[in-house]
Amino acid sequence: MSETTTYRNIIYRLLPGSKANARRLAGQAGACRFVWNEMLGRHNAAYEAAKESGDKPPSVSFFSLGKEFTALRNATPWLGQYGFTITRYCLKYRADAWKAFFRGEAEHPRFKSKYGTPPSLTIPDKVHIGGDMISIPKIGPMRIRCWVATRTLTAVPSRPWSGRSPANGMSPSATRSRWRNGPTTARLRGLT
Repeated sequence: MSETTTYRNIIYRLLPGSKANARRLAGQAGACRFVWNEMLGRHNAAYEAAKESGDKPPSVSFFSLGKEFTALRNATPWLGQYGFTITRYCLKYRADAWKAFFRGEAEHPRFKSKYGTPPSLTIPDKVHIGGDMISIPKIGPMRIRCWVATRTLTAVPSRPWSGRSPANGMSPSATRSRWRNGPTTARLRGLT
């Protein structure tokens, strides 16, 4: 019987090291919150108008939200000083929230409070992690502390691998690439 270690998630705590880095991280998280709330307000109004008139609700795909984000970013000049992909990626979560709402699996998406929720951001690409340092686009390098939650499997599966996982329906290569190349999520606590 062989023993296999599976990494369930990796949590990084960012250590800004200076007040300037802390302000930049808090500003990036604030830009994500602003984009979430602004786009949610626009879509709430469009959804209510469509509901009253009996029309089809507005598209909430990540692609259509990305096009609206580009227009918002052009109309709001201060968003240009923050990373484009990091700020836009919050709309993926919003698209997922709307889809879950339309399927009846979740409540209506809510606005994010400046004080009620801890600031957070997702870095979808261009992340460079080496040793105890991480490089974030438009912010720069900073130290990290890492916790890895693991689960050790001590049993060998009773049936051969069929190529599709019954738990999530993903192929083995898709599962591996999701963890290896997936986005990095950072929770920012106590930055202000």
